[in-house]
Formats: sequence, C-alpha cells, structure tokens
Amino acid sequence: MVAPDAPPTSPTNARGGVSQGPKLRMLYGRGYHDNPSNDYALPADDQEHSRLDLQHEMWKIYLDELYPEPEYVRKVLAPNPVRRPAVLDIGAGSGRWAIEMAEEFPQADVVGLDIVQPRLVAHGKPVPSNCRFVLEDADDGLQQYESSFDVIHGRFIHGGVKDSHALMFACARALRPGGILILIHGVAHMLKEDGTPYPLVEEGQPGFSWYQSASHKVFDSGPKAMMLQLASAAHWNEWLCENPNYEGAKERKILLPVSVFRPGLDEKSVRVSTLFRENTLQVLSNFRSIILSGGADEASIDYLLENAKREISEQKLEGYFAFGINTAIRINGPWVPREGGKPNIDIEEAKRVIFGGQVVL
Repeated sequence: MVAPDAPPTSPTNARGGVSQGPKLRMLYGRGYHDNPSNDYALPADDQEHSRLDLQHEMWKIYLDELYPEPEYVRKVLAPNPVRRPAVLDIGAGSGRWAIEMAEEFPQADVVGLDIVQPRLVAHGKPVPSNCRFVLEDADDGLQQYESSFDVIHGRFIHGGVKDSHALMFACARALRPGGILILIHGVAHMLKEDGTPYPLVEEGQPGFSWYQSASHKVFDSGPKAMMLQLASAAHWNEWLCENPNYEGAKERKILLPVSVFRPGLDEKSVRVSTLFRENTLQVLSNFRSIILSGGADEASIDYLLENAKREISEQKLEGYFAFGINTAIRINGPWVPREGGKPNIDIEEAKRVIFGGQVVL
C-alpha cells in the first residue's frame, strides 16, 4: 500500500493511476506527441505502443529478467523497514515495464514517466496500487524527485532526450545512495556479424540492402536534433565514468540478430531473433512518416519500404543490430551538479556513429 503521508517530493504520493495527457497529433495516419519542446520523432499511438510491448517481451527473454544486474536490483528493492523502495521508469511507453516491476516488487513504489499516456492504462488495464504514471518530460530535470529512487531505468530514451549528459546528473540527484541507473540504447541500423555496417550502395551493387537504404533516408529526413541525441549514446559509458556522482559504471555490448542463419541456435536465441525481426518490420512502418515529412515522394518511399520489409521478413541477408546496456551506482555522498555545458557532438560525428556501428562496438 502506498504511504498515505508521503511528502510531495516523494514518488509515493499518489495511488495507482495516471494523469491525463493531451491528444495526439496526426501525421500520415499515425499519432505523435504534441510537445513542441521535444524532438522525439517516432509515433506515440496504440500501434507504436504495441510495438514497444513486443520489444519489451524480446528484452525480457534476452535478459531472463525485466532488468539487467538482477542481483543488485533485487537487493536495493528488498523490503526495507525504514522506507519503501522506489523505481522510476523514464520513457515508460505503453507502461508494461513499470506495471510488471510493480507486480514483481509489491513492496516498492513504481513511477512511470513519459510525455504521453500509456496505452495499457488508456485501455483500462488495472494498474497495481504501488504503480503510477506521470506525464512529464525528463528534460525538465526531475528536481521534484530528489533522493527518491533506488532504481532508475530508461530503455531507448536517447532519441527523445535533448541532453543525456544532463539527464545523468538529474538521475543522480533523484537516486538514493547505492541506487542503480540502468540505460539501454541502440540504433536501428543494419550491421554484419563483425559489427561493420552494410554499405550504402545502389541497387544491384555488392552489399546492397533495402533496409540500409531506408535507414539512411530516415537520417537525411528526420530531425537533426534527434540524430545527435541517438549518437550521444556512444559516449554514455565515458560520461558515467567521469560523473562524480557515480561509481562502478560499466557497459555491456550486444549484437542481436534480425535473421537466423547460424545452425544450432538454442531456442532462446531463435525466439529473440523472431521477436526482433517482427519489431524491425514495425520500425520500418515508423520510418514512413519520418521520411515523408522530409518531402520525399510517397510512391518511391512506399516502394523502398515494401522491399525493405520483404528483405527482413524473408531473411534475405544476415543482419544484426548493436545495443548497449549502461549501468552505474549512485555514490554515498552529496550530489555534485554539472560544471560546464552540454558536450558537443556535430552532425558528421553522428553520421559516423550511427552508420559506422560505433554506438556500442
């Protein structure tokens, strides 16, 4: 049960539920958030939240848990006679991760934060009494949550956070001493087994990939701010190691196959690859409105995307995507604010990172 006398700055000051959010903005048949200060370019409608649920299942199977570092997470969320443990999920999406964490840890309070209402809540899924959702932008600094959480989790939030370097400092302020920050990131760009990218070449030339061509179109058409944000993940481990508020920073590097070519794969790997392939097909549907917003011809883009979907669904090439899992522990000491401004990442570096497979490799 949520503590009835929780202070205003505590994550436990409301029972299960969600604050009501604005209506979505429609574009090329898809619904998008209507927050002009946020550069997140992917949809935020039911269709996208269903994809996020699929992605959630894939990661849960891959990790064998809802979260990495399971022993440490279970330790900091163990029943505490002094205060209730608490979890913050930044970029809660459909709400599934937050709800399942609340179910697994009934002794903890879970807050899901996003700029749109979770689909699961909007469609009437019961929310545990120890879980609530808040419509806020993480870029605003999380000041109201000082020393409130034992776990802060963010999965694929880097495309929607203006300054992830600043967010790491904000999360450190929101974490209790000994709390853990968990960030998962990646870029939807096709790589070979050795981590090098498929080349951008014309159709019929060696190494040509329809998916890779579509991915480049997204970069050329999408908001440049979002591309810079995606590229910033290449620096996350470095930034966490340098941040005076954390210790034990580490990064786990992953290549996940979107196609199953290798014989003898275990059942788990086949399931992960199958779910990932379906997720990738849905990502291609998201590409359409981003590319068309850049002024591309609709018929030519539909032709490109249909071929890219066929390439993925029929497993016509061996492809992988790169991901990283970053974790760091909040030190037992006073919070230290950031000195200086946002680290500079220019557009050419972003291209090298996104198209050169440098995000985690």
